[in-house]
Amino acid sequence: MPVIQDEQELKKAGVSDTEVPRDISKLRVQNNRYFVIILLLIAGHFVQTWVSKVAFDKAQTTKEVVYVKLFPDGNWHVGEFKPEDEQIYFRSTIDRSLESYAKNRYGQLPETVKRNYAEAAVFMSDAMMADFVSTQPGGFNASQRAVDIANNKNSDRVEVTWRFADHYDRIPAIFNKKSGEVIRSNVYLTVVTKTSNGLVKQNGVEKKILRVQWRLLPKEQLAEKKQDWLRVNPLGLEIIESDLIDDPAGYNSAPEGQAQ
Repeated sequence: MPVIQDEQELKKAGVSDTEVPRDISKLRVQNNRYFVIILLLIAGHFVQTWVSKVAFDKAQTTKEVVYVKLFPDGNWHVGEFKPEDEQIYFRSTIDRSLESYAKNRYGQLPETVKRNYAEAAVFMSDAMMADFVSTQPGGFNASQRAVDIANNKNSDRVEVTWRFADHYDRIPAIFNKKSGEVIRSNVYLTVVTKTSNGLVKQNGVEKKILRVQWRLLPKEQLAEKKQDWLRVNPLGLEIIESDLIDDPAGYNSAPEGQAQ
Protein backbone atom coordinates (compact mmCIF):
# COMPACT_ATOMS: atom_id res chain seq x y z
CA MET A 1 0.00 0.00 0.00
CA PRO A 2 1.52 3.39 -1.10
CA VAL A 3 2.38 5.92 1.61
CA ILE A 4 1.18 9.50 1.13
CA GLN A 5 4.25 11.67 1.58
CA ASP A 6 3.47 15.27 0.51
CA GLU A 7 0.72 17.76 -0.11
CA GLN A 8 0.62 17.16 -3.90
CA GLU A 9 -0.03 13.48 -3.42
CA LEU A 10 -2.71 14.30 -0.80
CA LYS A 11 -4.49 16.53 -3.31
CA LYS A 12 -4.26 13.87 -6.00
CA ALA A 13 -5.78 11.42 -3.56
CA GLY A 14 -8.61 13.85 -2.83
CA VAL A 15 -7.71 14.24 0.84
CA SER A 16 -7.60 17.67 2.47
CA ASP A 17 -4.40 18.60 4.23
CA THR A 18 -6.40 19.34 7.41
CA GLU A 19 -8.32 16.06 7.60
CA VAL A 20 -5.40 13.86 8.66
CA PRO A 21 -4.41 15.91 11.74
CA ARG A 22 -8.09 16.16 12.69
CA ASP A 23 -8.49 12.41 12.46
CA ILE A 24 -5.33 11.83 14.50
CA SER A 25 -6.63 14.15 17.20
CA LYS A 26 -9.93 12.27 17.31
CA LEU A 27 -8.12 8.96 17.57
CA ARG A 28 -5.89 10.31 20.33
CA VAL A 29 -8.90 11.53 22.33
CA GLN A 30 -10.70 8.26 21.79
CA ASN A 31 -7.65 6.24 22.85
CA ASN A 32 -7.26 8.34 25.98
CA ARG A 33 -10.92 7.77 26.80
CA TYR A 34 -10.50 4.01 26.42
CA PHE A 35 -7.33 4.12 28.52
CA VAL A 36 -9.16 5.88 31.37
CA ILE A 37 -12.05 3.41 31.14
CA ILE A 38 -9.63 0.47 31.32
CA LEU A 39 -7.92 1.99 34.39
CA LEU A 40 -11.31 2.45 36.08
CA LEU A 41 -12.25 -1.15 35.31
CA ILE A 42 -8.96 -2.42 36.75
CA ALA A 43 -9.40 -0.28 39.86
CA GLY A 44 -12.98 -1.53 40.23
CA HIS A 45 -11.77 -5.11 39.95
CA PHE A 46 -9.22 -4.60 42.73
CA VAL A 47 -11.82 -2.93 44.95
CA GLN A 48 -14.28 -5.75 44.34
CA THR A 49 -11.59 -8.34 45.10
CA TRP A 50 -10.67 -6.57 48.35
CA VAL A 51 -14.33 -6.30 49.45
CA SER A 52 -14.86 -9.99 48.70
CA LYS A 53 -11.78 -10.96 50.69
CA VAL A 54 -12.89 -8.88 53.69
CA ALA A 55 -16.37 -10.44 53.55
CA PHE A 56 -14.88 -13.93 53.27
CA ASP A 57 -12.52 -13.39 56.22
CA LYS A 58 -15.38 -12.01 58.30
CA ALA A 59 -17.55 -14.99 57.43
CA GLN A 60 -14.74 -17.31 58.52
CA THR A 61 -14.38 -15.69 61.95
CA THR A 62 -17.90 -14.54 62.76
CA LYS A 63 -19.82 -16.92 64.97
CA GLU A 64 -23.51 -17.03 65.69
CA VAL A 65 -24.39 -18.25 69.15
CA VAL A 66 -27.62 -20.22 69.46
CA TYR A 67 -29.12 -22.37 72.18
CA VAL A 68 -30.95 -25.62 71.52
CA LYS A 69 -33.53 -26.50 74.17
CA LEU A 70 -34.36 -30.19 74.51
CA PHE A 71 -37.65 -31.13 76.16
CA PRO A 72 -38.48 -34.41 77.95
CA ASP A 73 -41.08 -35.32 75.30
CA GLY A 74 -38.45 -35.27 72.57
CA ASN A 75 -39.28 -31.85 71.14
CA TRP A 76 -36.62 -29.23 70.68
CA HIS A 77 -36.35 -25.53 70.05
CA VAL A 78 -33.52 -23.39 68.67
CA GLY A 79 -33.34 -20.00 70.36
CA GLU A 80 -31.50 -17.23 68.53
CA PHE A 81 -30.72 -13.79 69.85
CA LYS A 82 -28.93 -10.63 68.79
CA PRO A 83 -25.63 -9.52 70.35
CA GLU A 84 -27.39 -6.79 72.31
CA ASP A 85 -29.76 -9.27 73.98
CA GLU A 86 -29.07 -10.25 77.58
CA GLN A 87 -27.07 -13.43 78.09
CA ILE A 88 -29.23 -16.34 79.24
CA TYR A 89 -28.27 -19.48 81.09
CA PHE A 90 -29.59 -22.51 82.92
CA ARG A 91 -28.39 -23.49 86.38
CA SER A 92 -27.40 -26.97 85.21
CA THR A 93 -25.20 -25.43 82.50
CA ILE A 94 -23.52 -23.13 85.00
CA ASP A 95 -22.93 -26.05 87.37
CA ARG A 96 -21.43 -28.09 84.55
CA SER A 97 -18.98 -25.28 83.71
CA LEU A 98 -17.95 -24.84 87.35
CA GLU A 99 -17.51 -28.59 87.70
CA SER A 100 -15.28 -28.68 84.64
CA TYR A 101 -13.17 -25.85 86.01
CA ALA A 102 -12.83 -27.43 89.47
CA LYS A 103 -11.81 -30.83 88.14
CA ASN A 104 -9.30 -29.44 85.65
CA ARG A 105 -7.81 -26.85 87.97
CA TYR A 106 -7.56 -28.81 91.24
CA GLY A 107 -7.37 -32.37 89.97
CA GLN A 108 -4.01 -33.97 89.27
CA LEU A 109 -3.89 -36.79 86.75
CA PRO A 110 -0.35 -37.15 85.35
CA GLU A 111 -1.53 -38.54 82.02
CA THR A 112 -3.81 -35.56 81.26
CA VAL A 113 -2.53 -32.76 83.51
CA LYS A 114 -1.26 -30.59 80.64
CA ARG A 115 -4.63 -30.63 78.89
CA ASN A 116 -6.47 -30.21 82.20
CA TYR A 117 -4.57 -27.06 83.10
CA ALA A 118 -5.09 -25.65 79.61
CA GLU A 119 -8.85 -26.20 79.84
CA ALA A 120 -8.99 -24.70 83.34
CA ALA A 121 -7.32 -21.56 82.00
CA VAL A 122 -10.19 -21.06 79.53
CA PHE A 123 -12.48 -20.18 82.45
CA MET A 124 -10.08 -17.69 84.07
CA SER A 125 -10.16 -13.91 83.92
CA ASP A 126 -7.06 -12.14 82.60
CA ALA A 127 -5.83 -11.45 86.14
CA MET A 128 -6.28 -15.06 87.24
CA MET A 129 -4.63 -16.31 84.06
CA ALA A 130 -1.61 -14.09 84.63
CA ASP A 131 -1.12 -15.54 88.12
CA PHE A 132 -1.78 -19.09 86.89
CA VAL A 133 1.01 -19.01 84.31
CA SER A 134 3.37 -16.65 86.16
CA THR A 135 6.91 -17.89 86.74
CA GLN A 136 7.58 -15.19 89.33
CA PRO A 137 7.68 -15.97 93.07
CA GLY A 138 4.12 -16.51 94.25
CA GLY A 139 2.90 -17.46 90.76
CA PHE A 140 1.47 -20.90 90.08
CA ASN A 141 3.75 -21.57 87.07
CA ALA A 142 1.25 -23.99 85.50
CA SER A 143 3.42 -25.02 82.56
CA GLN A 144 6.34 -26.17 84.67
CA ARG A 145 4.11 -27.85 87.23
CA ALA A 146 2.35 -29.80 84.49
CA VAL A 147 5.69 -30.97 83.09
CA ASP A 148 6.96 -32.01 86.54
CA ILE A 149 3.78 -33.94 87.35
CA ALA A 150 3.65 -35.68 83.97
CA ASN A 151 7.32 -36.71 84.12
CA ASN A 152 7.26 -37.98 87.70
CA LYS A 153 6.17 -41.62 87.80
CA ASN A 154 5.50 -41.34 91.52
CA SER A 155 3.23 -38.30 91.30
CA ASP A 156 0.13 -38.45 93.47
CA ARG A 157 -3.23 -38.66 91.77
CA VAL A 158 -5.82 -36.11 92.89
CA GLU A 159 -9.43 -36.74 91.86
CA VAL A 160 -12.12 -34.09 92.32
CA THR A 161 -15.78 -35.05 92.60
CA TRP A 162 -18.69 -32.63 92.39
CA ARG A 163 -21.17 -32.54 95.27
CA PHE A 164 -23.37 -29.49 94.80
CA ALA A 165 -23.27 -25.70 94.39
CA ASP A 166 -24.90 -22.79 96.17
CA HIS A 167 -25.25 -19.61 94.09
CA TYR A 168 -26.04 -17.34 96.97
CA ASP A 169 -25.50 -13.75 95.81
CA ARG A 170 -25.19 -11.41 92.86
CA ILE A 171 -23.68 -7.95 92.92
CA PRO A 172 -23.52 -5.15 90.32
CA ALA A 173 -20.17 -4.53 88.68
CA ILE A 174 -18.55 -2.57 85.85
CA PHE A 175 -16.59 -4.27 83.05
CA ASN A 176 -14.94 -2.14 80.36
CA LYS A 177 -17.14 0.83 81.32
CA LYS A 178 -20.26 -1.31 80.93
CA SER A 179 -22.55 -2.40 83.71
CA GLY A 180 -22.84 -6.06 84.57
CA GLU A 181 -23.08 -8.35 87.54
CA VAL A 182 -20.93 -10.81 89.43
CA ILE A 183 -22.32 -14.02 90.92
CA ARG A 184 -20.96 -15.44 94.16
CA SER A 185 -21.08 -19.21 94.56
CA ASN A 186 -19.88 -21.90 96.90
CA VAL A 187 -19.04 -25.14 95.15
CA TYR A 188 -18.87 -28.21 97.39
CA LEU A 189 -16.34 -30.84 96.32
CA THR A 190 -14.78 -34.08 97.46
CA VAL A 191 -11.03 -34.26 96.84
CA VAL A 192 -9.39 -37.69 96.94
CA THR A 193 -5.60 -37.95 96.97
CA LYS A 194 -4.12 -41.29 95.92
CA THR A 195 -0.67 -42.71 95.40
CA SER A 196 0.59 -43.35 91.90
CA ASN A 197 -0.67 -46.93 92.33
CA GLY A 198 -4.22 -45.79 93.00
CA LEU A 199 -4.33 -46.32 96.78
CA VAL A 200 -5.96 -43.64 98.89
CA LYS A 201 -3.43 -41.88 101.07
CA GLN A 202 -3.88 -41.34 104.77
CA ASN A 203 -6.43 -38.55 105.30
CA GLY A 204 -6.68 -38.54 101.54
CA VAL A 205 -10.42 -37.94 101.35
CA GLU A 206 -11.29 -34.31 102.03
CA LYS A 207 -14.42 -32.23 101.72
CA LYS A 208 -13.65 -28.86 100.17
CA ILE A 209 -15.49 -25.66 99.32
CA LEU A 210 -14.52 -23.73 96.21
CA ARG A 211 -15.54 -20.12 96.75
CA VAL A 212 -15.86 -18.40 93.37
CA GLN A 213 -16.97 -15.12 91.89
CA TRP A 214 -17.91 -15.36 88.24
CA ARG A 215 -19.74 -13.68 85.40
CA LEU A 216 -20.94 -14.45 81.89
CA LEU A 217 -19.12 -12.78 79.03
CA PRO A 218 -21.22 -10.49 76.80
CA LYS A 219 -22.34 -12.24 73.63
CA GLU A 220 -20.44 -9.89 71.34
CA GLN A 221 -17.25 -10.85 73.21
CA LEU A 222 -18.21 -14.52 73.19
CA ALA A 223 -18.67 -14.43 69.41
CA GLU A 224 -15.01 -13.46 68.99
CA LYS A 225 -13.73 -16.62 70.67
CA LYS A 226 -12.24 -19.48 68.67
CA GLN A 227 -14.03 -22.77 68.18
CA ASP A 228 -11.62 -24.70 70.43
CA TRP A 229 -12.27 -22.19 73.22
CA LEU A 230 -16.05 -22.46 72.79
CA ARG A 231 -15.95 -26.26 72.91
CA VAL A 232 -14.55 -26.06 76.43
CA ASN A 233 -16.56 -23.07 77.65
CA PRO A 234 -19.60 -22.58 75.36
CA LEU A 235 -21.44 -20.41 77.87
CA GLY A 236 -18.58 -17.96 78.30
CA LEU A 237 -18.33 -18.32 82.08
CA GLU A 238 -15.43 -16.25 83.40
CA ILE A 239 -14.14 -16.83 86.93
CA ILE A 240 -12.90 -13.62 88.49
CA GLU A 241 -11.80 -14.97 91.88
CA SER A 242 -11.57 -18.44 93.36
CA ASP A 243 -10.38 -19.89 96.64
CA LEU A 244 -10.35 -23.53 97.70
CA ILE A 245 -10.89 -24.00 101.44
CA ASP A 246 -11.67 -26.86 103.79
CA ASP A 247 -15.32 -27.64 104.39
CA PRO A 248 -15.94 -27.25 108.15
CA ALA A 249 -18.28 -30.23 107.92
CA GLY A 250 -15.75 -32.33 106.03
CA TYR A 251 -14.13 -35.52 107.29
CA ASN A 252 -11.84 -38.32 106.13
CA SER A 253 -14.10 -41.07 104.87
CA ALA A 254 -11.50 -43.64 103.84
CA PRO A 255 -8.56 -45.19 105.75
CA GLU A 256 -5.09 -45.25 104.27
CA GLY A 257 -4.46 -47.82 101.58
CA GLN A 258 -8.07 -48.34 100.55
CA ALA A 259 -8.66 -48.18 96.81
CA GLN A 260 -11.63 -46.23 95.48
